[in-house]
Amino acid sequence: SREERLEIAVRLAQRRRTTVLLSGPEDIAADGSAAWCVTGGSDLMSKVTGTGCMLSVLCGVFAAVEPDRLSAAALASAFWKVCSHRAEMEAGNRGPGSFRAALMDAAAAVTSADFAAEAQVERLH
Repeated sequence: SREERLEIAVRLAQRRRTTVLLSGPEDIAADGSAAWCVTGGSDLMSKVTGTGCMLSVLCGVFAAVEPDRLSAAALASAFWKVCSHRAEMEAGNRGPGSFRAALMDAAAAVTSADFAAEAQVERLH
């Protein structure tokens, strides 16, 4: 459940004194004192090897321009979910290979206006 995943992320963040991004159908970003939930995206992400690794890289990219680590993690997650949703719509039912190509295309094409309009981020505490 969301509550269990939130508790896990918060405890790990507190224990390690860092920011945690727990990815899944709903991503949870927590730093021990605040937490965000990011929804949306595509179930096809689990069918393409490396999408979690790509999200890790995006966290680094966002952290390079956003000094708050929690915000950077939540923004990276939201960006990747927006891209995956767009990729699923573009790839249709052609399969994970088409989805992966569409995911790369979506990452290159999403504008800041698209991102602001489509991101689904909720503050949990």
